[in-house]
Amino acid sequence: MTRSFRFLLLTAVLAGIASPAAYAWGRDGHRIVGTLAMELLDPVATEKLEEIIGSTGRRAMDSACNWPDRIRGDPQYESTAPWHYVNLPRWDDHYVRERDCRSGDCVTESLKRFVTRLHDERLPRQARKEAFNWICHQVGDLHQPLHAGYRDDRGGNTLTVELRGRKLNLHQLWDTRLIRTYRPSWRRYANRLSKRLNADAVEPAWSPDAVDRWTEESHRLVRTQVYPRGEVIRSSYADQAMELIDQRLIVAATRLAQILNAALGRGRIEASGENQPKK
Repeated sequence: MTRSFRFLLLTAVLAGIASPAAYAWGRDGHRIVGTLAMELLDPVATEKLEEIIGSTGRRAMDSACNWPDRIRGDPQYESTAPWHYVNLPRWDDHYVRERDCRSGDCVTESLKRFVTRLHDERLPRQARKEAFNWICHQVGDLHQPLHAGYRDDRGGNTLTVELRGRKLNLHQLWDTRLIRTYRPSWRRYANRLSKRLNADAVEPAWSPDAVDRWTEESHRLVRTQVYPRGEVIRSSYADQAMELIDQRLIVAATRLAQILNAALGRGRIEASGENQPKK
């Protein structure tokens, strides 16, 4: 293998690693979700989480909540690729595990498992630390609507759009490009969203059933608000999309705090079916 060929090969590999399609919400979105959630934790959850991960500051959230994306190129973690998304058919707004995640390898089901692991005080600290990393990341993933998108276009990955003269796919647009274009400073963005947090919105109990509802909620947003009418992204679409992204990041942070308070703090974890509405 010549030196020039090795250089080209390395360049291609690095380009693939850096591809926006590989990072749901991008690095900025995930660290914003984690940072905002820390503001909503009860004191017990905060203390226990610091015992597990060492710190709940912004730098720690950047590292922890983006860790599942950083390991995606590691062969040791190759099997985790499906844990970032779930695909549903266009014709059904309901998540059906037997159809949509039969093996259990999707964001919806693996998130439930990691909450169980974080809650289990018998597990080693490192195992619970990795569980938190996944929980923070997956709650973010699940609230990016296209991570619960249509199966036939791979969550918008096969649909080309154009923003400010640059072509990319719809999934990339929502993962990274809108935030980087309209909210270029993640710290200012986090501070802006922090003012809209409502501690009263953090429910005291969490059930695995909630994750199914969150999945369906994102899937409905895909159908009603995410797909543009044409290939070129207009300012009106971008404005509406950014307001939705603002909302989804706030909701994700609130629900992440709900999980952490239930698994580590003063909240509680309910068994599946306990908190379902009566029919």
